[in-house]
Amino acid sequence: MHREIHSPATVIALATFFLGASALAQQSVRTPELPLYQSFQPNAAQSSFVHLGPFAGNADVGLGYTFTDNANTTETNKISLNEIDEKVDLDLAWVLSPFNRIDLSLGGELQENFYSNGTNALNPVILPGSEIRLQAKVGDVVLQAFEQFSIIQDPVSDPSVAGQTNLNRVANTIGMSALATWSRVDFELEFDYTYSDTLGDSGSGSASAANISEQEGGVLRNSFHLGSRLGFEALPNLSYGLQADASHNAGGGSNDFNVLSGGGFLRGHITSLLAVDAGAGILVGNGSGAGGPGYYAYISARHEFSHTFRMLLGISHDTEFSSGLGLSTENDFHFTAEVDLSRRWTVSVGPFLNFGNEITGILPGSYTQYGIAADSSFALSKRLVAAVSYRFAKREGEGQAGVNVNQNGGSGSYTQNLFSFTLTYRF
Repeated sequence: MHREIHSPATVIALATFFLGASALAQQSVRTPELPLYQSFQPNAAQSSFVHLGPFAGNADVGLGYTFTDNANTTETNKISLNEIDEKVDLDLAWVLSPFNRIDLSLGGELQENFYSNGTNALNPVILPGSEIRLQAKVGDVVLQAFEQFSIIQDPVSDPSVAGQTNLNRVANTIGMSALATWSRVDFELEFDYTYSDTLGDSGSGSASAANISEQEGGVLRNSFHLGSRLGFEALPNLSYGLQADASHNAGGGSNDFNVLSGGGFLRGHITSLLAVDAGAGILVGNGSGAGGPGYYAYISARHEFSHTFRMLLGISHDTEFSSGLGLSTENDFHFTAEVDLSRRWTVSVGPFLNFGNEITGILPGSYTQYGIAADSSFALSKRLVAAVSYRFAKREGEGQAGVNVNQNGGSGSYTQNLFSFTLTYRF
């Protein structure tokens, strides 16, 4: 289904510091598609344009340092972390015609981790939003084929998790969609397949893959999803209508989970400055952890108050996968405000809140996670940018009696402070 193209540099900053405690490490049981408007639009005055063969767009590289006082997200026997990371961000397009193009987005990191217990680790990261997408128009039908991929390490990005140092969570989604338009009516059909797995124990005090497998029915998940949307044009860039989704989710154990959902949606620009993506409907699941019929609801919005001040808002209620086929019912809230204090200096700040109930995951029971994140970036020159960031995160929850959530034990609660400094070079 139609996705908005973002600058990976923007996505990276947001994923790491603002939405790191929301649903980026999780996937709805209904669909792999995330709500739109999860990032700010790139500032033309603070970006560059490059040509790499037939591709053109934005590209940058970065070098960063991060300190975390509680890398293993536990209450006791905390391990601190000093991390050096190298980043590469690409947002490129090969435009053959207005409706025929190839898009490439990549947010990659190589993290060199040095823990206070004397262990070291080298971890790759591919941030959500990384994808290859091909689009072609045949008659009145727009066809798209895509592959989306990620490797997520940050344990705070999954609020249902505690007692882990690195998630080591890999996900790959491949799919195709077709969009047909008649007058002011759109019909869209998409089929996709998602493979999700855990790369293994980080060896730095995280929960072992064996424990995760035992409690969640396996760390492996294969999801087959068929989705459709019937939309009616309310304004030139705003549509509303009905959507329906069906998914079959299977793993290495006996915890297969099937889902049917349907409801209404509103998507697009209400004004030139305000964009929304909202939906609500019913959700019926069948399989391990399934209860009675439930519901989902979400709204994400981006508003440009002025050329220098903007905001993002996200509120959702849904049933999510974390690792493997572990299920949790999650309520998520995040808000981010960004202001340009000058042409060179931009400051962002945003609170987040997640609360819910883990049904079949590592820590069955209710949980609450909340915090705040702040980022300040300054352009030292046209191509060199320095950024300083801070994130506070706290989780309160109780693990199942008798279950140790990490090698040192734990109760499912933690407090973490994260500080980061990054130098980025724009090509």
